[in-house]
Amino acid sequence: MKHVYYLLLLTVLIGGPNVLQAADRPLREACSDNKRFELRIEPARPGRSGSVCRASMRGSVDERTRGRRVWERALVNDVAPSQVFIHNDGRYVVTLDEFNRGGARHALVIYGAKGELLRHFVLSDLLLKEDWQHVKVERRTLAWLTEAECSFADGDEFRITLAWGRRIAVDLKTLRVIRDSEPRTVVAEGVPVDVLVQLLGHLEGSAEDVITARLAELAELSARDAEQDAAVVAELTPEDAAGDVLNATTEATSAVEVLTEMLAGPDPSEVAVADDPDATAAGSADAALERDALQTAQSMIVAPYTDIAIPLPNLGKPVDYVDWLNDTAAGDGPDAAPLYSDASDGYVDWAGDRDLLAAALAGDPNALQSVELDDWLAANAGALEQFQTAAREGGRSWQYNSPDGSLMQITLPNLAPLRGLSRAAVIQGRALADAGDYAGAATHYLDALAAGADTGGGMTFIENLVGLSMQDSAADALLDLHADPQADIDFLDLATAVEGAYQPPRSPVEVLQGERAFLFDTVQRMWRPDPESGETSFDADYAAQTLSMVADEEWTPERATQEFADVDFEAALVAGNTYYDGVTEVFALPYQEGSQQMAELVASARGPDADPVMRAFVPNLERYHLIRTRSEAKRRAALLVSNLHAYRRTYGEYPPSLEAFSDLGFAYDPFTGGTFSYVSTGDDFSLEAAGPGEARESADDADDLRYWPRPQR
Repeated sequence: MKHVYYLLLLTVLIGGPNVLQAADRPLREACSDNKRFELRIEPARPGRSGSVCRASMRGSVDERTRGRRVWERALVNDVAPSQVFIHNDGRYVVTLDEFNRGGARHALVIYGAKGELLRHFVLSDLLLKEDWQHVKVERRTLAWLTEAECSFADGDEFRITLAWGRRIAVDLKTLRVIRDSEPRTVVAEGVPVDVLVQLLGHLEGSAEDVITARLAELAELSARDAEQDAAVVAELTPEDAAGDVLNATTEATSAVEVLTEMLAGPDPSEVAVADDPDATAAGSADAALERDALQTAQSMIVAPYTDIAIPLPNLGKPVDYVDWLNDTAAGDGPDAAPLYSDASDGYVDWAGDRDLLAAALAGDPNALQSVELDDWLAANAGALEQFQTAAREGGRSWQYNSPDGSLMQITLPNLAPLRGLSRAAVIQGRALADAGDYAGAATHYLDALAAGADTGGGMTFIENLVGLSMQDSAADALLDLHADPQADIDFLDLATAVEGAYQPPRSPVEVLQGERAFLFDTVQRMWRPDPESGETSFDADYAAQTLSMVADEEWTPERATQEFADVDFEAALVAGNTYYDGVTEVFALPYQEGSQQMAELVASARGPDADPVMRAFVPNLERYHLIRTRSEAKRRAALLVSNLHAYRRTYGEYPPSLEAFSDLGFAYDPFTGGTFSYVSTGDDFSLEAAGPGEARESADDADDLRYWPRPQR
């Protein structure tokens, strides 16, 4: 049947200059124009429990290595995208529309080099008021791409030339629609009601029913930052108001601007609706619906570079942030949490010499032969087997619980046993390697790498850091395995296995959203509305109790009242969002480019003149910034070393430069954004990262950043 899909692709993608036509079956495969990258799609089957649309990107550094898996993930589509375009260097994948339902929620979706979801556009993000007259509603489909021409242009731009002549251009770097001088506020103006019904995802019911039912989903799928002016509600028709809400939740600006504008503007519930002598009860209902829609559109914060939306604190109806954290942290697919929990319950902690354990972890032969170590591994044999089974299962979504309902009091998973079992897996792998069982050793290292990604997949910094620590020791062992001249390993298979197992923990920008939620929850609890006067008052008792938990000293209500005398609820939120937006931007930069900016942000947030809430509750992220970058550099280096050995196994020598891997993300040093420092001699090579760009902390620092040749042990 494969040839059928190729014929379909020829009809859809090649039959003309990328002119889009309708397809009669879900899309299964798509290729980049240069044929170096291919996306294989497994459509979802609606109605079947757990069925999702999945895609696997396969790519090549040259014609001889075509077919290596680059990434695999679930797509956002309900069945499958209608069309797919792949950048020639594999950095971007753009999907258009939904099979048999074009123009709905998935009008244009952008994925990155690792399959990460970069941006999700609904149709109102792309079209202007004058475009809607050309959009045809054909049963379940909004037909807007008929005869459209689509292509990548100028390297980092995706263009759609519509049949009526207008061009839509999306900047793939900034993930924004390029609007020239077109005003942003009219993007969704004049959306017809029948079109709006389709945009909001319903096939039946009145526009009012659709808007009411989809407000929550709109907020969740809204663009990363919203912009809205509450005062315009009085002058909008019901259709335009609903369209404006849709646009407001999908246009991009900063989270701080959203919050500042919301706080400065009138309360949407108090906005007067213009008098209309012909108004009916239904019209009044429309007006109330518009006000509720506007309030909901303003109630979420989505930071740049992430799709995780956080509800803003609400003093009148407090947000349950523990529920939000559990919903956000939950993953798709298999859940290995019960297996990890059973493994943790059966774990026996190391009670011996810590130096002996560290030596064994580093591969010291004498330590590996220790009787004490053998006894410890034997005591953990059952727990380690469960741990490895969980790592191979993939994913985990353990629940956070809190005795008082606050994020400050949540109980994290028992991370110490997981870290201990990860060490046991690595040490057992080291022992197997010393005994000549290299395949068994590699399996143990891969298990520890996968478990580190699972453990670090939570929404808190501590989970993230423990996951990074687990991966770092396993990566060192894996690199040493490559350096063993006696190791009889199929490096081609190993490179593929490493790419599958060595996934990064949850990204820093997503973890930052978790930390932002901690601040929101704390601020929401430190100020309370007076039920009689409606005024907001500071809860000194709660503040003192919470401050005593995070500080090294006791706080009294009197001291808290004095310290926070000049701070109010709104100012604390704005200050916190300013900080988290800033550090999110830093994590999107190479370390050397953003480290000074990070230092300035931390200094402004924690200095003597800082907002007291910031100084007390916002973490210093400088050290985490460096630790995360070091770990990511080691992860990429391990993937690169595996692929370099696979390259040599195929061609007989190492490549003269990293150009062979330039299209793959792991060839780039996260400290600089450029490629790693690499020198090949044909029979060997050197590989290292640039580091922080300042004086290294110790002599060992150089070894931490030199990945090949491996230091002698």
